[in-house]
Amino acid sequence: MHAYLIIAHHHFNQLKLLLTLLNDERNDLFVHIDEKVKNKKSVRELCGAAVRKSRIIWVPGHRVTWGGYSQIDCELYLLKEARKVRRYQYYHLISGEDLPLKNQDEIHAFFDANYGNNFVNIGSEKYSKDAEERCRYYYLFQDVIGKSEPYEHFLMKAIRRLGLRIQSISRVDRIGKNFKGGRKLVHGSNWFSITDGLAEYVLDKEEWIYTAFHAGTCVDELFLQSLVMNSSWKHTLYISGYNNGCKGNMRFIHFENGLPHTWRIEEFGRLMESGCCFARKFDETIDEKIITRITEKILDGNPGGQKIEYKNSLCGN
Repeated sequence: MHAYLIIAHHHFNQLKLLLTLLNDERNDLFVHIDEKVKNKKSVRELCGAAVRKSRIIWVPGHRVTWGGYSQIDCELYLLKEARKVRRYQYYHLISGEDLPLKNQDEIHAFFDANYGNNFVNIGSEKYSKDAEERCRYYYLFQDVIGKSEPYEHFLMKAIRRLGLRIQSISRVDRIGKNFKGGRKLVHGSNWFSITDGLAEYVLDKEEWIYTAFHAGTCVDELFLQSLVMNSSWKHTLYISGYNNGCKGNMRFIHFENGLPHTWRIEEFGRLMESGCCFARKFDETIDEKIITRITEKILDGNPGGQKIEYKNSLCGN
């Protein structure tokens, strides 16, 4: 059995399609809808209609803010909720803007063949300085400011900039306090597929994770990588070492100016030839054709699968 841990906050048309593609008796689906979403009940009713074979568990929503510790808190909460149900072979953390690139028979066959390996993306060592800057100081109001426009939360941003300047002059160093004995901060994509053993290890370290990362910024891309690479779990990585690329976590993600690229229909071949199990990100408001094409491709490859007419089958946002 596999557990899918799904974090969604908008584009619920896509969420329904995602659930359709994950709908399999070998999967339990743990879905987190952000607390800020107002129509959660209708989302559950309409999107839940896509699931007939899997068990779907709608976990209580947290208020998640981009770049804040709330992202880690949500991920750990999903892991805990899943492990209350049973011990799964794999836990897959994905976004509501992701899609699988293979059908469920192919995905299960892949993870069966590689059971015991953990799929965590590890970035390049040359970005270690950037990772340190994210945790060295106290980033005030990060879980309020998030990814707001320049004019939003102006006063809080000004206070935070002043606070960072004072901390720099005062040589505040939270890294030296929390990373001792040669342990290093490591960064990478926060989306993962991990075994129950690693999930248990992560949850056992929850207190340290909070101490080390709660005051930082964009720390969801640091905590798991740092735990793994500073422990014996690094030997269980599917692709070991730094800069293990998209095959490290089997997610095809292309970054542009620090943000994930949104895939278009003309890139369908590139996606399907990537060899990855999942891809992000997709946006129905930018290109719904690529979403439809991938959905139909995967459902055609599943016994009993049927084509879905995109606009007629989806729930509203």
